[in-house]
Amino acid sequence: MSNRVIIMRGFPGSGKSRYVKKLIKELRGTGVTKVHGDVVCSADFFWIDSCGCYRYNPVLAPMAHIRCFYQFTEALNRKMPTVIVDNTNIHCHEYTPYFMAATIAGYEITIVTVKTPLEACMLQQIHNVPLKTMQLMEQEFEETLSHHKKYEIIVEKGKIANATSNN
Repeated sequence: MSNRVIIMRGFPGSGKSRYVKKLIKELRGTGVTKVHGDVVCSADFFWIDSCGCYRYNPVLAPMAHIRCFYQFTEALNRKMPTVIVDNTNIHCHEYTPYFMAATIAGYEITIVTVKTPLEACMLQQIHNVPLKTMQLMEQEFEETLSHHKKYEIIVEKGKIANATSNN
């Protein structure tokens, strides 16, 4: 099996991280990889303090994304078999650096978009993103570029209702 990168996309509270946890469990079960904290890269990890509490500070958001990308490139340099990026990636330019780095490193890349109704995201999210901000994200969300290998998950009432792939 070739090395692979999975880039997650979706609104806060859409279920990206839940999907990643399920995927990791499946990977461990098959023996494909031992998943360490540095294989799942997320800007969210920047906000978790030593007590395990999530403490978001929007002023430091650029630093969180720089750290996430650094951890991602370190995992590629160590040739980890599976590297997952778990960020919102609302705009295509937000995941493009990950895509380019993975391409250069010779990884197979899949972009997974988790589509969940905004109302459900508002109830499930832990980030306290205001409704107006979530509505703006919804308006600005860019579809995954057609030439990228993609997988879309439709979530309804907290469960996967449909999944499609362009493979």
